[in-house]
This record gives sequence, C-alpha cells and structure tokens, in this order.
Amino acid sequence: MAKQPDIDIAQVHDESSDTDRARLLVDRIWPRGISKKDLGHDDWLKDIAPTTELRRWFQQDPDKWGEFRNRYLQELADNTVAVERCLAWCRVGPVTLLFAAKDREHNQAVVLREVIAHNGDIPRLRQSTDSPLRTSRGDLGAMALYAGQGVGEIRDIPAAGELLNRIMRQACRSLESMPDAGEFTGAATWKP
Repeated sequence: MAKQPDIDIAQVHDESSDTDRARLLVDRIWPRGISKKDLGHDDWLKDIAPTTELRRWFQQDPDKWGEFRNRYLQELADNTVAVERCLAWCRVGPVTLLFAAKDREHNQAVVLREVIAHNGDIPRLRQSTDSPLRTSRGDLGAMALYAGQGVGEIRDIPAAGELLNRIMRQACRSLESMPDAGEFTGAATWKP
C-alpha cells in the first residue's frame, strides 16, 4: 500500500516550523509584501493555483466555498501535469503548501491538500482532456475505458469471443425482427 503523503498548509506570513519540509507556494500571483528570499520556498507551483477567473469569482467568500471547491477540483482534473509536479514533491518527503489568502479554511491549499493526500486520485483521467498515458501509472489494460467511461458509454471490456457473441445475438435479434427474415434460425454463436 502506498504511503500517505505528509502535507501541511500554511499562510505565507506564518513562520517556517520545520526546515526538513519542502515549502511550495500554490498561488498564481506572488504574495504582496514578501520577497522571494524572505518566503523561503522551494518551488512556486503557480500553474496548480485556481485560474484568475475562478479566483476573482470566489473572492474568498465562504458562501461560495462548495462551488469553488467543485470548480477547482475540475481545474485540477484538467491539469494533470501540475498535479503530478506537486505529487513528485510529496513522493520525496513532507511538504507545506503555502497560500496568501487570509481565510485558513476556505482556500485552494485546503482543496489541494485533500487531492494530494489521496495521491492525486481525483476524477482526472476519466474527465480530463489530457492523455492518460502521459501521467498515468498502473493497469494499462484499464485505460482502454478512459474515453468512454467518462461519459458513461463504456462499462466493461469483454473478451473477444464474448464481444463477438454479443454482436451475433444482436444481429440475430435484428434479423428475426425483419418482416422477410425467411428461414433464419437465430442459433449462431461464435466458438473459438
């Protein structure tokens, strides 16, 4: 079983409590009043931050939190490269996600920590426009479901023989329902 990442979140103005933690800024714009030297960050992951449109819409309004969270999760699902970059830091060791928002409970770092704590297991590969082969790991056979499962059209991958039998049964039903089917028996099945 994979080890759960050790992830903290902190405001950019908080004192750094642990020098062994990677400090990752997850804001799209640089925080006011702090120099790059004074922040003491290891990386600035601006591409993982909410889009400017989403950030302006949200405006740290707690009443919009649920919708913000859903929209940001969708942005993360469509941004697998940035999520993978953050996950790479988490695989190396403990991280602290830094944010500039005043509200400690309603900001992108809270959502991002949730996603990263589950090793990036967000509905990205079934809803993303990104290719699953670039960032995916694991069962390559299961990836055949990628395109159709996201829209509910593919539910399984049958063996070739089963697929041919399904096609034959459907063809038989179609032929039997035709007015001039003649002497068709409908007993055809494929046997390997």
